[in-house]
Amino acid sequence: AVDLYSEGVNYLTGCSSDPLYGTQTGRDLGLSLFGETNTSKFRYELNVMNGQGVNKKDGNNFKDIIARLEYRPLEGLNIVTSGQIGRGHNILTDGKTSVYNPTILNGQDYKRHRLTAGADYRGKAIKVRSEYLAGWDGDAHSWGAYITSAIPLGTPKLELIASYDFFNYNTSHNMAQHKAVGGLQYWFYKRCRMQVQYVYKNAFIKDNQFIHGANHGIQCQMQVRFN
Repeated sequence: AVDLYSEGVNYLTGCSSDPLYGTQTGRDLGLSLFGETNTSKFRYELNVMNGQGVNKKDGNNFKDIIARLEYRPLEGLNIVTSGQIGRGHNILTDGKTSVYNPTILNGQDYKRHRLTAGADYRGKAIKVRSEYLAGWDGDAHSWGAYITSAIPLGTPKLELIASYDFFNYNTSHNMAQHKAVGGLQYWFYKRCRMQVQYVYKNAFIKDNQFIHGANHGIQCQMQVRFN
């Protein structure tokens, strides 16, 4: 698939890159309370979740508390912050470890906290999104930030896309990664598009090792949405 999301978003939300948590695509089981003001400028969410992801039995007796606040001061501009206080449960077995956090043992419960703050603007001349993210998993601290944009090239159907992404998976072990993305996307029908882009990373994972070195790639994808 085309590299659309930031490394920090994928890792901190459990979208496949955190071995301790597994592939949960940012979803969980629990209760949610949400609402907005009469003007729809201010929105809020409060969630109590299992903290283990979808279709999985809770691995411990702790619940995760997640809060999200969104403010829309202007048309097209969203300012958002969110936080999570919780306890994770390592799903790895057979003595396997996470390259990012090798001190957490199989089946062990561990601190799993999250914090984000960001903004999103969608206008006719440009679409831009930026976010700061941080996480605490056991004794490991991770953080990062990204900015991504899409600029129409003469027509709304054809856009130049560009992104810069930084994320340090474990600040105590020099696991910082920089990623740059540039390319084009063509909207041939409403929410259907073709994309091609170049991706550069200065670090990558191979054989469960974090390697500092250049990694280049060209990706192409067609996306069709039915709704």
